[in-house]
Amino acid sequence: MRGRDADARQRAGVPDRNPQVGCGLDSDQYRRGQLAGRLAVWTAETVLVCALTLLGRPADSFPPITFINEPPADVSRYAEAFVRTGERRIYVITSSWMFQRAQNATFQCGEHQALRKLASVLVHEEWHVTHGGDEAGAYAAQLITLAYLGSGPGHPTYYDVSLSMRMTLQGRKGR
Repeated sequence: MRGRDADARQRAGVPDRNPQVGCGLDSDQYRRGQLAGRLAVWTAETVLVCALTLLGRPADSFPPITFINEPPADVSRYAEAFVRTGERRIYVITSSWMFQRAQNATFQCGEHQALRKLASVLVHEEWHVTHGGDEAGAYAAQLITLAYLGSGPGHPTYYDVSLSMRMTLQGRKGR
């Protein structure tokens, strides 16, 4: 007697015909579809939108933002962003470690710590556009932003920004 049950038993034994076979997270099909050996990176614009989303702010609530690959000669090679006196524009350095981590994340907006840092850097630079060269105020705004985003006191990023603030402010006192 050949009926639907017999056909089902035959199909179940055919490995390439059963859609449930080889569909787990360790299947070859899944590994090929994942980002193993991934060549693409997220665009700078995508990374920026992710950081702004963390802040809950639209892009037009900030001064214009320009992406540059390398810091100019008159800017520290460790800078992640900067502003120019007299310009109402933030320059974000896309070759910085922070930006590269966010841009190379496996998943869109997936490198949370790098995005928190970028969001805080944007707030720091926005402070300069609005209030001038006041580093104490800019760093305070950045630290408050980090705390708001869940990377407050006791977090390595908060510590690093605090250390940068102390070094910057001490350097200005020595002038």
